Amino acid sequence: MIHNAVSRENWNVSKEYAGGWLGLHFEIRPQFPEAEKIALWKYLMHLHEAGALRKGRRGRFEILVANLAAFEALQAFRNGRVSAEQGLRWVAEEAWPSKDVAEPVALAHSNWDSLIGPWAIVSRMFPAVSMHPPVEVVEKFARNIDARHLVEYWVSAGYLILDAPGPIRE
Repeated sequence: MIHNAVSRENWNVSKEYAGGWLGLHFEIRPQFPEAEKIALWKYLMHLHEAGALRKGRRGRFEILVANLAAFEALQAFRNGRVSAEQGLRWVAEEAWPSKDVAEPVALAHSNWDSLIGPWAIVSRMFPAVSMHPPVEVVEKFARNIDARHLVEYWVSAGYLILDAPGPIRE
């Protein structure tokens, strides 16, 4: 659902959009009249709590991750399996997130237009930034922003990726 919205450059998800997408991909057979609405709300709130979406007003959610890989890396970071010191690395130059991805994710993370500058500035400095370990860059840029939140943004936007692929799921 998120991948589909992002690929269309739609950085917001409504309850209606999510319900329509789920209905297209899964057979939904509600067991009682409000079951579908309750399940949909729980699904969106789960994505909100997991860091993929940020709850807005009137049943709208802002997308906080660029793609599934970013979401998986974010989960690994939040669960303490990786950190800026170990387990994360800068993405290759050819995969560096575009402005069209970085800015909507930064706006969703910052919730303030004025904070996009400190978060987006690294995207214009790839050669210099990528030669330093993420922890050093975090220390330099985390002046006006909580360091953990800054790493979450860089992971969510796709600047930082998992150093090694995770275990194969069965």
